[in-house]
Amino acid sequence: MTCPAETRRPAAPTKPKGTCEQHDKCTNTSGHHLHTIHQLHHKAQATTTTARTGTKEGGRYEWRTYVDGSWTEPEENQPPPPAGAGLVTFRMSPQRNVPHSQQNTIEPDSFPLDQRTMHADAKKGRGFIHHVRAWQVETDPLAPGWIGARKSTNNTGEITALVEAMEMAITRGTGAGREEISSDSLYAINMTTGKWMPKREINQEIIWHARVTWQKLQDQRPREVDIVHVRSHTKVPGNEVADRLTDIGAQMNSATVIDMERWMTDWLENNPTGAPGRPPG
Repeated sequence: MTCPAETRRPAAPTKPKGTCEQHDKCTNTSGHHLHTIHQLHHKAQATTTTARTGTKEGGRYEWRTYVDGSWTEPEENQPPPPAGAGLVTFRMSPQRNVPHSQQNTIEPDSFPLDQRTMHADAKKGRGFIHHVRAWQVETDPLAPGWIGARKSTNNTGEITALVEAMEMAITRGTGAGREEISSDSLYAINMTTGKWMPKREINQEIIWHARVTWQKLQDQRPREVDIVHVRSHTKVPGNEVADRLTDIGAQMNSATVIDMERWMTDWLENNPTGAPGRPPG
C-alpha cells in the first residue's frame, strides 16, 4: 500500500557515484588537500589492488629497493630530533643462487637477499648494491625538496623514503625491468596506495604528495612496479641495510655504496642462514 504523500519519508540523500564510507568526513573537512586525497583514494582503489600487496605471479624482478624511516622520542626538555630516511636499491644478478664465494670477481660481489632464517626460500636471489641514500626528513616548507612533512616522526620518515623510491623508479622509465619496493611500514604503504585515509589533517600534505607520485608511477610504468610489506627486524638483508641507513641519515651523516657493501658483508657473516625467526611478510 502506498503511503499518503504527507506521511512519506524523504528519500535518503545519495552520495556521488564512486564514493566510499569516508566521503562525508572528507568533504566536510576544510582544505583542498584532503579532498584531493579522497579523489585519489577512489582512483587508487580501482587501479592499484595488485600493487598494494605485490605481484605473486611469475616474472623476475630486475630491481629491488628497500626503504625505511626512523625517529626517536626526545629526551625531557630537549627539542625533538630529526627523523631519518634510508634507501638501498639492488640490481638483481643473473647468477641467482651462486654461492657468494663463487661470484664473478670482475664485478662487485652480489649479496643474497633472502631472509637469514629457517624461513628463507631462496626466491629473491642475489643483487648488487646499485644505489644508497641516507638523509633527514625535511620539515621546512620553504626548503628545496620539501614534500609535505610538517614535523619529524617515524611515519614521515617512512613516507619520505617511499616517495624517493617511487621517484627513482619513475626516473628509470618504462622498460627498465620489473621493480619491487619493500617497506616495513603498513602506514606508509596503505596511505600511499590509497587503502587507508588520513585522520583529519595528520600528515595530509606528505600523503597527498605520496599518492600523486604513486599515481604518476602507475601511469608511466603500469604493472612494472610493486610495493610490498616486509616485517622489520626479521633478518631480511635489504631491510637491515635500509634500517642502518636511516640511523646514518638522522645523524646528518652520509653513506656510499662501498660503505654499505662492507657493512652488509659484516652483517651477513654475523647472521648465517637457518636461525629461528618470523617469516618476512
